[in-house]
Amino acid sequence: MQNRVGCADQPAGDIDLKRTLTVSPVHANADDITLPIDAQETLQDDASRMLPSGCKVPPAPRQVSASHPGLMLKPGEWSQWQIVDSHPSLAYKVRATLASPAATQ
Repeated sequence: MQNRVGCADQPAGDIDLKRTLTVSPVHANADDITLPIDAQETLQDDASRMLPSGCKVPPAPRQVSASHPGLMLKPGEWSQWQIVDSHPSLAYKVRATLASPAATQ
């Protein structure tokens, strides 16, 4: 992500945004699926900052780590897991389905 910074409002202040998700199904049947999820994110604050002189300062990266011990889903239905409420908000929208027996052969 590149930001416009300084008094000249020039492109600079690069931030590498990263996302690592680990999803490991621990239970699955026709009624429900359970997915433990581990997440690590590098985010950028959505508010711009300024020096007293009025010059823009690049936003600081923000590290977020979260774990869900077992998100329970109904096969084929979407579920949402809210990680960060604001500045910026972060939610994962998750759906799981079961493969038909013919697809696993």
